[in-house]
Amino acid sequence: MQIESILNTIDVGSLALPAFQRGYVWKRPQVRNLMNSLYRGYPVGSLLTWTTRAEHAEVRTTGEVQVSGPIELLLDGQQRVTSLYGIIRGNPPLFFDGDAKAFSDLYFNLQSEEFEFFSASRMRNNPLWVSVTGLFAPGNSWMSQFVGNPDYTPEDQNNYLQNALRVGNIKMIDLPVQSLTGEDKTTEVVVDIFNRVNSGGTRLSKGDLALARICAHWPEGRTEMQERLKKWRRAGFDADLDWLLRCMTGVVANSSEYERLERIEIEAIQQSLTQTEVAVDHLLEAMRSHLYMDTDRVFSSKQALPVIVRYLTDHRGRFPNQATMVRILHWYLSVAVWGRFAGPTETVINQDLSALESDDPIDALLRNLRQSQGERAVTHENFDVNYNRSRFYPLLYVMSRVHEARDWGTGYQLRHHSLGDHTNLEMHHIFPRAYLRRHGVSANDANNIGNIAFQTRETNRAIGSRPPEDYMPE
Repeated sequence: MQIESILNTIDVGSLALPAFQRGYVWKRPQVRNLMNSLYRGYPVGSLLTWTTRAEHAEVRTTGEVQVSGPIELLLDGQQRVTSLYGIIRGNPPLFFDGDAKAFSDLYFNLQSEEFEFFSASRMRNNPLWVSVTGLFAPGNSWMSQFVGNPDYTPEDQNNYLQNALRVGNIKMIDLPVQSLTGEDKTTEVVVDIFNRVNSGGTRLSKGDLALARICAHWPEGRTEMQERLKKWRRAGFDADLDWLLRCMTGVVANSSEYERLERIEIEAIQQSLTQTEVAVDHLLEAMRSHLYMDTDRVFSSKQALPVIVRYLTDHRGRFPNQATMVRILHWYLSVAVWGRFAGPTETVINQDLSALESDDPIDALLRNLRQSQGERAVTHENFDVNYNRSRFYPLLYVMSRVHEARDWGTGYQLRHHSLGDHTNLEMHHIFPRAYLRRHGVSANDANNIGNIAFQTRETNRAIGSRPPEDYMPE
């Protein structure tokens, strides 16, 4: 089927994405490679669809397109078809769930015949670079930049036109389509086929596979989970479906292993999402209120949180008392600082889930930490790395906030989500790195000597690269 026809079937809703499909995961290099292959006539593989009736199909969509009768559900080829739709149409399809930047602003060089994503330094004011989406649009207005321009001969212009037409003709390329049909192709059978086929491309995580099985019986499950993730993202905590599913697995199966979900009734899994939501809401509020963790950047050990979520669900979604909350938050900061969850995640989570069954769960959790990391003290060597990569960065942020640090320029108490972009927090090196480098200090030593303080963007820019003896009196 021609690519243009495939896109048309998406527009009318007769080709859709099954609800159990994962979201769009391609990155820019993969999109660029796809266009390069199509432009040069290389094979890019076939598509696999499942023919079923629309009234029986659970599809993913953000629009109002509805069809009756037969419908094709795309099992293999979502990444390619989504990329082509986004590039040719200039916007994502209705079933899109991912980062549209992966296929936005792709450009083509009319002379060198290369595809690259927009770069102002290379492409601005250079007529040889043209938008690929623009080349698929009717007309060729981009040619006006060459007409009458003595820098480009008629032969050059003809070559550019031919190259542009080759790009535009990509939408006429035929992609082989294989379809699964028949009454025996139930959702469960198709999910199994989907898992087998997709395991050879962008590899599915264990969480992807578990979610596909869940959505075979609970098609709206993915959407329900995404809604929770969006809510927490708005509160400054950014996590993915794998993380949420890990929390749910801990709640319903007391394990970190997604495979355990295969033996759990779907009603129990649905209930675990509700329980997890209550626990995460309470946990994030505690971390915001007591540790001032209000930005995703300081959540350095998210894989430890499913353990706390499980503990909370055992206590109706809340900390039983203030003393318990303080001890658990202390444990979280400790495992984050010492990197307990930097190794094999499933093994470590299972160890700590088992600790929750002890008479004193928190003491057992701390004992697990000491056994794996040893008795350790903080030394200067813990900071002999780039601050952004240091596990102690979140702790420095928490300490600054807990001790009510104030911005040097405005005197306002520091918080990440202040009003206006100019008040968002940044790291300020008390001895600015640019100042130290001007005086012969190496980049590595500048990080260590510089020291840091959190300041608003406004104050950080006002200080610039001046030395403390200059700006401190202000």
